[in-house]
Amino acid sequence: VETTQRRYNFGFYLTTLVIFTIFFGGLVYIFDFRHELSADLLSSFFWAFKVLVGLTPSELALTTPVTTIFFCARFMSFILFGFLLNALYTFLRSKFPRFTQVR
Repeated sequence: VETTQRRYNFGFYLTTLVIFTIFFGGLVYIFDFRHELSADLLSSFFWAFKVLVGLTPSELALTTPVTTIFFCARFMSFILFGFLLNALYTFLRSKFPRFTQVR
């Protein structure tokens, strides 16, 4: 049961990361089509991925839609970090049973 739960937690994290990357990258591509940041869809996805994993993007267009998308994506990165911590906790609990014992 633990092995499948571990796989589901990490798989859920990766799936959510991909979905949010596609969502926020698509929004940047739609709303900021005139800027070199979103010259093509792939660079928009890469920008969104960097924001979601916590890296600071090298370029940030100072338009209202892109700034709003940036802050929404940064907020979702905190939720993704919680999913990652949950997957890590499940992994550590299965590998080291004494890790979760209450003394």
